[in-house]
Amino acid sequence: MGVIRDFIDFIKDALWITKTCFTSFYFWLPVLLGVYFVFQLWLAVAVHPATLLILPAALSIYMVATEDKRLAAQYGLKKKGTSSSGAIVWNVKKSVDEYMRILNGRQKIRGEPLPFEEEEEEEKEE
Repeated sequence: MGVIRDFIDFIKDALWITKTCFTSFYFWLPVLLGVYFVFQLWLAVAVHPATLLILPAALSIYMVATEDKRLAAQYGLKKKGTSSSGAIVWNVKKSVDEYMRILNGRQKIRGEPLPFEEEEEEEKEE
């Protein structure tokens, strides 16, 4: 009976040591370091440099595909309700007025007259 009990204790100790090793970070650290070096060598040799262009190409395609949505959101443009062509209605007069207000603000800061203001003053004098 003592031999069987010693064998069972040996199996329990072996399983306990195995569990302790496999669950320890320090057991896996050299393994992970070796995998890292092998992976780096594989990347240097096996990966073609042209594959590095895939991500920028995918981003460029995505940007072109979403450009209309981005512009519509940026400038507050709205689609026509009845048109199925995806045409965007742009209030040009409002945009020009807004642009002129921005220009007026910048020119007033500098103190320079705007070209269209000079033309209006000349027309008023005549």
